[in-house]
Amino acid sequence: AAALEDTVKHLDEINERVEYLQKKLEGTLLNIPGIHSNITVPDSMRVPGIINLRVDGLKGTDIVAMASQFGVYISSGSACNEGSATPSHVLKAIGLTNEEALSSIRISIGRYNTEEEIDYVCDLFPKIINHLRKLS
Repeated sequence: AAALEDTVKHLDEINERVEYLQKKLEGTLLNIPGIHSNITVPDSMRVPGIINLRVDGLKGTDIVAMASQFGVYISSGSACNEGSATPSHVLKAIGLTNEEALSSIRISIGRYNTEEEIDYVCDLFPKIINHLRKLS
């Protein structure tokens, strides 16, 4: 009960910080050629800390696997669909092709993530993308 009370008391502050980290990471990643946001709603309607991107020409599962080798744990689908070779029905519903949906990744940022962690991913991600593109 005390933890819930503390979270509710500081919810606006937590959400502002998470949104700041989200925008920092998202802004950096979206500057990489061939990376696009799958978010189709205005920022005011978004849940802070959730980023969903697609990377042209790469499989989301390959990006997830390589990121995990460097201690970055992201997803290529929803928790209930993780590991499935079928495209997300949600991504399909917003108009993505099978290929686009399968090239998508989801990154979640929480209250305990640090700016240093975000900086690490901002530095690492372009290297992962470039490496995987050279392999494909």
